[in-house]
Parts: sequence; C-alpha cells; structure tokens
Amino acid sequence: MSEQHRKYFNEKAAHWDQMVEDKTLQGLDLIIKGLEIKPGSVVLDVGTGTGILIPFLQEAVGDSGSIVALDLAEEMLKRAKEKHGEQVRYVQGDIVNTPLRTIPLMK
Repeated sequence: MSEQHRKYFNEKAAHWDQMVEDKTLQGLDLIIKGLEIKPGSVVLDVGTGTGILIPFLQEAVGDSGSIVALDLAEEMLKRAKEKHGEQVRYVQGDIVNTPLRTIPLMK
C-alpha cells in the first residue's frame, strides 16, 4: 500500500471504532466461530485496524495460542494496543511486503 493509504488510516484511527455497529460485531463473531480456530493456534490478523477482531480471536486461540496484529497504520496499532495490551504482538507493515519472516510468532 502507499503512503497515502497509511496516512488515510492514521487519520481515521481516532474515530474508527465509532463506525462499528453491534450487528457488525455479531457477524464477526459468527465468522470467527465458523473458522473453527483451535485453541493453541497462532493467528495473523491482517489489517487489524484498532483491533476489532482481537477479542473474538483471543477467545478462539485461548491462553495457549497467540495473535499477531498487522496493520499499515501505526495509529491503528496504537489504539489496538491500548485496548488489548501486551497479549498480542503488534506489527506495523504492509502484507504485500511483510516483515514477519524475521519475527518469532510465539509469545
């Protein structure tokens, strides 16, 4: 993605969660449950934004699993980290040119 995209999402980060409706969260819950993610899994949340999926993913992977939250915009990641803390590994980057090859995936 371009610098223009990163800038756009950084500008939207402060208000991103306010755009999410309850029916959207309910739908996301069903989608994650439908994926049948096993406890202990390692999950990559591409385009994590402010971490809307993280609670659903945490429930799915359990205490023995881990989540890597990847986003282009550092402000989105900052807000996700404020909400979900250190239980998630936060990585700023573009999935097209991901830095994940050098990052250990376990907590």
